[in-house]
Amino acid sequence: MLLLFASMTSWANNDSLSVAERNAQLGFNDTINRFADDFIEASVLLADQGYELFSIFGHMALRLKCQYFDMDYVFTYEGERIDDRLWSFIKGDLKMGVFSIPAHEYIDEFESAKKGLVEYKLKLTPEQEMRLWEKVEREMMSKKEIKYDLFTHGCAASIRDWITEVVRPEEIVYQQPMCTHGKLISDIFFNHTAPDWAQFPIATIGGGPLVFGNTLTDLQRLVAPRDLVYEWQRATVQGEPLLAKEGVRIAQYEPIKKTWFSPLVFSLLILLLCIANLFISQTYWDWIMLVGYTALGCVVVFTHFFHPMSVIGWSWLAIPFNPLPAVFWHWRDKWAIPFAAIIALWCVVILVIPHRITTYAHIILAIAFALVCIKTKIVLVKA
Repeated sequence: MLLLFASMTSWANNDSLSVAERNAQLGFNDTINRFADDFIEASVLLADQGYELFSIFGHMALRLKCQYFDMDYVFTYEGERIDDRLWSFIKGDLKMGVFSIPAHEYIDEFESAKKGLVEYKLKLTPEQEMRLWEKVEREMMSKKEIKYDLFTHGCAASIRDWITEVVRPEEIVYQQPMCTHGKLISDIFFNHTAPDWAQFPIATIGGGPLVFGNTLTDLQRLVAPRDLVYEWQRATVQGEPLLAKEGVRIAQYEPIKKTWFSPLVFSLLILLLCIANLFISQTYWDWIMLVGYTALGCVVVFTHFFHPMSVIGWSWLAIPFNPLPAVFWHWRDKWAIPFAAIIALWCVVILVIPHRITTYAHIILAIAFALVCIKTKIVLVKA
């Protein structure tokens, strides 16, 4: 496929030349007008959110079609499977690269998996479409692998950079203010558009605001596929919309099903066991809670403060969930009451400021561990 477009040069797009003359300059001996508006059709494919952790934000791919040569391919950044490598996914150690897949196979895969797929037409010039096809094929043929990162090296960020390069950033006019705070993020946590057991770990990892630093533009802060589609629909190139306002659903989806045994139910069960343990006083339960709490605290601290590619700023979850209680567990009689008071204040603040990405399950788990810490104090009072 690359040979079809690699010879294209900017001077070949000259309206004063005939189709035959331009083809001769490009090295072709047929009469196909490679600069016709319908020679290449470019579109963005937006996948709906999935059940898996890695698909909670959806997915974005690029579809390029040339009806004259019967070519229809989807170019997509795909990473290694994370079924048994969740920690590697969190650390950003999984590899990802560009792949080309026949469009009918890509769509069939989504159809069979009951995952929704919507197509939005890109409104580019023929020359830009040819440069785009050449760009993505060179990316694919380079076999370059990069470390996958949810925020800086995701599928949407890669396609955003491809489009920006072939169209040129100075030609794209974006509407202000841009959606840099994440409409998709808000929907996930406040409109419940994601499965509960996928929402909880994402909330744990992303419990604070995204901090990219002052060196990045608003465009570079757009990392969620649906947010990028939203901005491209508002953007214009030479007065024309960059992306179609309406999409065409080419793969149907199965609505997300909610399970009764949600993180909220799980956390309430933990809280009830902690309350019961105030009366039966079983030490082994204290140790179970300490191990689980410390593990959760280590994940929060690592992903927010020590992750090599982290763009997460301060996390409110670091207040109740951190490894310090395990370090000073032997002296808990001295700090249990102040720690419980801090947890209580934290819960009030989180409930008063509901825009924080923190679920009720996190709040209840924090209260449960506070009860574990002050258990000896309560037992002494009862005695």
